[in-house]
Amino acid sequence: MDKNKKSAEKIGHSAAIADGAAPRNLGLILFLYLLGIFMGAIDTGIVTPARTLIQGALGVDGKTGIWMITIYTLAYAAVIPISGKLADRMGRKLVYLVSIALFGLGSFVCSLSASSGQFWVLLVGRVIQALGGGGIVPIATAEFGTTFPPEKRGMALGLVGGVYGIANILGSSIGSLILGIFGAARWNLLFLVNVPIAVVILAAGVFILPNNKGSSKSKIDWAGIPVVVAMVLALLYGLRNIDFFNFAASIRSVSVYPFILAFLALVPVLIFVERRSPDPVLDLSY
Repeated sequence: MDKNKKSAEKIGHSAAIADGAAPRNLGLILFLYLLGIFMGAIDTGIVTPARTLIQGALGVDGKTGIWMITIYTLAYAAVIPISGKLADRMGRKLVYLVSIALFGLGSFVCSLSASSGQFWVLLVGRVIQALGGGGIVPIATAEFGTTFPPEKRGMALGLVGGVYGIANILGSSIGSLILGIFGAARWNLLFLVNVPIAVVILAAGVFILPNNKGSSKSKIDWAGIPVVVAMVLALLYGLRNIDFFNFAASIRSVSVYPFILAFLALVPVLIFVERRSPDPVLDLSY
């Protein structure tokens, strides 16, 4: 009886290791992934309401200032499918920590725009942030959905949505609090708040997070990646410029229809490339 019990415990322990997460570490793993999601979401909640203040401080008008939001959205959307595929091939821990590091670095670069007074510095920082941010949510949800015990997956995935929503709402309040304490002239602190969070995740994640990865040994789909990125950028930028209150006129604008046409033209290219890839970045069978 004791022998059978020990065998069962050994098998259970081995299964936990195979899943990439020892039971005692599940809470810490969950916390580190959710903290990354919280950091990304709270930044969105902080920056969006503060856009008018930031663009005024950097001396740009509203038409130019909106690019601090637009460029982040475009880069974020473009990198999501790429980061997910790289995580499956290189390991989720590695790609997640690189994403966190990029987000922290981008936040720091954004803060430097206050002292330099240059709007382009802010845009560079926002792109770096987006390259990191696009790898946080998909990797976290993939880890929760594939390696967590079945009875805990629903809770973990539910917490992703909850944390993201709460952080987004809290962002504006936290931003207002920071500006109220330190003054509007110190708006660079809105970005610096991300840096210590990123450092904590990196320091703990190196030792705690498992480096789970997919089983595919095929070459990375280097041909499909630029096609997917180009399609996402073209579609989102074209849709962003549509004025739905004046749809007929705006759809004929050179800031809309060339990008929509480029997206449509790339669809058969994507199909051609991905059907010939042994491990496509976008599996068309889905």
